[in-house]
Amino acid sequence: MQKDSHKKIPTYHHTCLYLLATLVMMLGCTQSHKASQKLETKGMVNIKEADKDWEALKKAIPMFRDKKEYAVYTALPRLAMTQFEDRHARQKINLAATFWETYPADTRGDTARTIFITATPYFVLKHIPDSLQSVLAAIPRKEGLKFIRKLPIDFQAMEQWIQKGNAMVEEVLASNSSIETKEYAEWTLFGRDFKKAARYFGWLQQREDKSQQPTYWPLIESQYWAVMKLRLDANIKKYADMPILADRAKDFLSSLKSYAPKMAESYWQELYNNHAGSEQAGIQAVYKAAEEQLDALVVESGAKPLEMVFTSMDGRKVDLAKMRGKVILIDFWATWCAPCVKEIPHLKKLYNKYHEQGFEIIGITLDEKAAEARVQKLIKNKEVPWPQRFEGKGFNGDAYKQLYGIGSLPTVWLVNKEGIIVDRNARGERLEPLIRKYLDK
Repeated sequence: MQKDSHKKIPTYHHTCLYLLATLVMMLGCTQSHKASQKLETKGMVNIKEADKDWEALKKAIPMFRDKKEYAVYTALPRLAMTQFEDRHARQKINLAATFWETYPADTRGDTARTIFITATPYFVLKHIPDSLQSVLAAIPRKEGLKFIRKLPIDFQAMEQWIQKGNAMVEEVLASNSSIETKEYAEWTLFGRDFKKAARYFGWLQQREDKSQQPTYWPLIESQYWAVMKLRLDANIKKYADMPILADRAKDFLSSLKSYAPKMAESYWQELYNNHAGSEQAGIQAVYKAAEEQLDALVVESGAKPLEMVFTSMDGRKVDLAKMRGKVILIDFWATWCAPCVKEIPHLKKLYNKYHEQGFEIIGITLDEKAAEARVQKLIKNKEVPWPQRFEGKGFNGDAYKQLYGIGSLPTVWLVNKEGIIVDRNARGERLEPLIRKYLDK
C-alpha cells in the first residue's frame, strides 16, 4: 500500500488506503432490490425506509459528486481540503452506523459495517482556534509532515469510532453467521488498524537518511509491526481451514513491503518455515503463497529471470521466456492514475523509435473489472500498440501486484535481454538512456 502523504490532489495511495473497502462497497452497491425483501422485521420495520437509507449511504461513498465539486476541492487551501476529506469520511460512518443499527436483519448490513470500519477519518476538531489556523496556513505545502503533526485531533471521537467498530465485529462473532462472514468481519478490523498504523508510520518515515542509523530504524520497524504480525498469526490459527488466508497474507505483506520491505520479507520467511507439512487447507495455501513470494523476491533481486505468461486484452499470447534477447518495459498502470496516462505519449515515442532494435513494452493494467470498457477505449483512442494484461481485480487484488508488492502507480520496470529486472523506476527523462544502454549490451 505508496506512503500516505498529505498531497494536494488524492493520488493512487489515497485510494489504496481505502482499498479494502472498495471491492466490498462495489459489491454492496450493486445488490439488487431483492436484498431488502429478505429483511426479517423486528416490530414494524419499513422496507421503503431501509431502501431510502441505503441509497443515501451509497450516494455518500464517492468523495466527489461530479467534476465541478472535484475542481472546487483541488482549489482549496490545505486545511480546508483536509476538513473536506474528514467531513466526507465522517458522513459515511454516520450513515453506515445508522443503517447497521436501524436494520439489523437487512442483508446489506455487512456492507454497511465494512464501510463504517474502513472509512478512516482524520477526526480533525470541528472548531480550530484562529491562531492555530494561521499557524497551519503558514506552513509551506512541501512541509506536509509538519502540517499533519500540528492538526488538532478529536481523540474522543476517534476512540468512539474504534470502539463502535470493535463492537460491531464482536456482535458478528457472537452470532450464528457463517465462518466466512466472521473471518471477513475480523479482517476488516485488521485492515482498519493496518491503515492507521501505515498512515502514522508513513509520517514517521519522513525523516533523515536511514543509512546513517543502520541499527536504530530496523529495530523500530520490528517493534512497530510486531503486533500486526501477531494478529495475522492468530487469524491463521483461528481460520486454518480457509484458503482465503493466503490472500489475507498477501494483502498485508504486499502492503507492508511499501513501508518496511525487510520486515515483509522476514515475515514471508517465517510463514514458509512455520507452516510446511500442514494438512489444513488454509495453512497449505499460506505455505504455497509464502513459497511463491520468496521466489518472487529472488526475481526482484536480479538473481533470476522474470516470468510472465498471459493472454492480452486483444488476444495476443505473451510469454516473457520466449522474448529473451529483447529489452522489455513492464508498465504497471491504471486509467485512474493520471501520471500513468500522461506518460503514454512518451512511451509511444520511445516504442516507435526503438521497437525495430528489439525494444518491447508490456502493460499491466490494475483497473477493476467494471472499468474494462474504459481501458479499451483509452487504448484505442491513444493508439497504444503494445499488449495489455487485464485481470480485472483492481489495484489491491491483482495477482502480479500482490506477488511483487507494487506499492504505487506508475511503477515501471526495465528487463534486460536475459530477462533480469535491471531498473524498477524506468520513467521520465532517464528512461531513454536506459533503453539505449541495455539494447547495446
